[in-house]
Amino acid sequence: VLGKASPEQAAQWLKHVFTESNNDVGKQETYDLGADIQWLQNPSGGLSWMLYVNQLNHLNSLAGLYRENKDEKLAVEVGESVRRWSQQVPAWYGYTNKGEITASGMEVRNRLCNLLAAYDVVRASPSLTPEMHLAFWKVFIASARELMKYDGVSYPGLIYAAVLLPEFTEAKTWLQSGEANLRFALINRTSPEGAWDTQSISYQTVPVPWSLRCLEFLQANPESGDFTAMAGMV
Repeated sequence: VLGKASPEQAAQWLKHVFTESNNDVGKQETYDLGADIQWLQNPSGGLSWMLYVNQLNHLNSLAGLYRENKDEKLAVEVGESVRRWSQQVPAWYGYTNKGEITASGMEVRNRLCNLLAAYDVVRASPSLTPEMHLAFWKVFIASARELMKYDGVSYPGLIYAAVLLPEFTEAKTWLQSGEANLRFALINRTSPEGAWDTQSISYQTVPVPWSLRCLEFLQANPESGDFTAMAGMV
């Protein structure tokens, strides 16, 4: 899903000023990360603030605004941010806790989905350099490989990557792994009433809307392959 930043929000992000909810301290916090963001350094006392920044939701929303106004500085910011991020951060990165970096498949999935949607828009920008394109591709490949080892909900990232990037040599493997994960999530982790097996109110928003969004995605991309059986299963 592609978001869309307001011009005011985009102006803040272009200056690398971020406001995020910090669940660890129960409030929003704003920090200026400077011209050269150090992606593994958390300015907040709570680990969730930088975790959310590293999901790269803001790049998704900048791409959404770029789709509307074709302002090339937005595409450059998206591409350059991915290039710098890929130089600093391992693909499995989740968050930094007390100076130690911790892996999280959930964050890998969220970040991959954000960047796939963003790249689908900015890839046509004349401002993206070969190095920027290569950085996107590296993140896509490395993230998909990580998700194939993740025992949580990996199918949104894997299926979307496989369908949007069929020219990648590993795309068929991603699709097979994603379909297996989707089937397991629907059959083994969801009750007949549509309840998720993780007993948390917020997690009840996972099985039905996520699988339906995947169904809509498969139906919207018939040129990428025959997804009739998978769509029928959903």
